[in-house]
Amino acid sequence: MGRAWSDDQDGLAPEYGEGLLGAATCAGTMVLGGTEIPKGGAFGPVAQALQEFQDHTNGELKFLAVRTGKSITGARLATEEYIKGDLEMARNKQKEYSKAPTPEELKGLKK
Repeated sequence: MGRAWSDDQDGLAPEYGEGLLGAATCAGTMVLGGTEIPKGGAFGPVAQALQEFQDHTNGELKFLAVRTGKSITGARLATEEYIKGDLEMARNKQKEYSKAPTPEELKGLKK
């Protein structure tokens, strides 16, 4: 019934990387005065630190997305089973109490 939540998280890592790249680009550089900035841009120590942070946290980000997805999917499946169980119990009770009365039950009705 539907896709797992973690299936929707495949786009997280690229967005995460793009966000960090944007931050790194705007973080400033250490270029000597009069030096021409390279065509690809110049990255300083903050950019390097952000790159190392991204390298270190990519696996944790994926773990978090998959773990969250599994938790949400498990809760949904457990709820569906709970509802099925309730419906089955209701069906059983309805079937049990819609039967014709037994002779013993009829004896219990005295005026």
